[in-house]
Amino acid sequence: MQKKILLVSFVLILIFFFVSSKSIVNVKIQELRFQLTKEQLLNFELSSKVLKEKIRQMRMDKDDYSKEIKMNILESNVMNAQLGSSNTELSSAEKFGLAIVNFVRIVSGKSRLTLEEDQKDMMKIQFTFYLERTRKFASAVKKYDELEKSISNKDSNEMGFVMLHNGFATAMTGDINLAISKLRKTEDSFSGNHFADNARILIAVLLEGNKKNLDIETKFSDSTEKANAYYELGQYKETLKELDKIENRTSDQNYLHARSLEEVGQTSKAISEYLTLVENKTVSQDVAKKANRRLLMIGSIYEKNKDLTDYSKSNAEKLGDKDVLEKIDEGSKLILDSLIVEKLSKSQSAGNDKEALKEFEELKKELEIIKVTEKEERKETTSKIEKEVAEIRKELATPKEEFDEPINLKMKILFNDGRELVGKELIFVGDKMKIVSGLFSSEIPQTQIREIGLNKNLKLKTPPIRIELKNNKIINAYFLKKEDDSFKIKLSNDEKNFEIEEIKAMRVLSK
Repeated sequence: MQKKILLVSFVLILIFFFVSSKSIVNVKIQELRFQLTKEQLLNFELSSKVLKEKIRQMRMDKDDYSKEIKMNILESNVMNAQLGSSNTELSSAEKFGLAIVNFVRIVSGKSRLTLEEDQKDMMKIQFTFYLERTRKFASAVKKYDELEKSISNKDSNEMGFVMLHNGFATAMTGDINLAISKLRKTEDSFSGNHFADNARILIAVLLEGNKKNLDIETKFSDSTEKANAYYELGQYKETLKELDKIENRTSDQNYLHARSLEEVGQTSKAISEYLTLVENKTVSQDVAKKANRRLLMIGSIYEKNKDLTDYSKSNAEKLGDKDVLEKIDEGSKLILDSLIVEKLSKSQSAGNDKEALKEFEELKKELEIIKVTEKEERKETTSKIEKEVAEIRKELATPKEEFDEPINLKMKILFNDGRELVGKELIFVGDKMKIVSGLFSSEIPQTQIREIGLNKNLKLKTPPIRIELKNNKIINAYFLKKEDDSFKIKLSNDEKNFEIEEIKAMRVLSK
């Protein structure tokens, strides 16, 4: 009996170890898969490179469209992998294995694995970075603050990414002191890696900006000069303050106002002001071009808004700005669509985990609120653009009427007896008509003419027979038929009669 108990116990222990080892292996495979997905998604080094470029653009290259497009192409590769391709929803056996692994890790002084929680954090980080790159800075800061509290592993790369980008987004809202505080915290927490290096660079830029702000306040007293100086420095919040003090702003100042609104994330207001500049006929072509370029950048690069893109493309052609049109169009094709937005819009939730589904629905709701808010803010401008675009598309959809080229045309003169002659020029003198054809000419009585037409049956856009009257008036016609002592002349949309004695000469317009 004792042997049987020992044997059963031994078998149970073997089964336990077999199940445990299999569960642990599955958990480690899941961990490896998730780590690979995270590396692909976060692309930490690329995100740091992009942030450096953003800082550079904020200071020096704010109106360099080529660099701005290149930066957006790079940025679209950050936080934009196929989230959910590695499913971390664990089976019962895997949860058992995870419990064993975490027990061992805690005993050995390591932090426990939180695969399912990390998956939810990654989805939220991806969504928040989308808000940042589309310049919804206030919303991005709110989400980054929430993530800083919710991420369990405070030493992880995800935490470094969140803290660094939280500082940047805060700076872009104009709250410089709070941004510096957040970035100093990032520098202290991630000393020695690229998160700290970028935090240090951004802090230096912001401190230098604060110092130059004091110089500007001391050096200039006029709001116009201050606004220009602040704009060149990339201090958009201060630029707006000074421009708002100016009454009867010039079109250039209105452009700086719209541009500053765009940079601080108030895109809807910026679009409205750009539209006003584009449609105002008194604005210089240079300002209209710059405003339309920003509309094209917003529509084609940042938001993938087809109506706004088509509207600004049409304006670019009218303004003769085709070079920028080609650059932006080419760049737009290289920018990846936001997969998190696509997933939320299509309600493609992965897995059946209740917590994960709850997080997914919350993000989906936030995205819907953002869309509704933008729609309300842009109601007036959207209506205006939709009307313009409808007309543009109608014109494009209407097949253009094609005409023949008037090449080697001659007049064909038909006589009462059925004979025909061709000529390039007819000269009326007295009761006769001279027919000139190349080197030769001939005279015939006017009474012998029945009709004058063309030697080719072509569809022509404009009447090719030029009739010169003796009073120097010019008439263009397709066809002339003689009736007694007058000609019935077929015009574009009408017919008229002229006495033959009123006509001085006829010539054919030909290439």
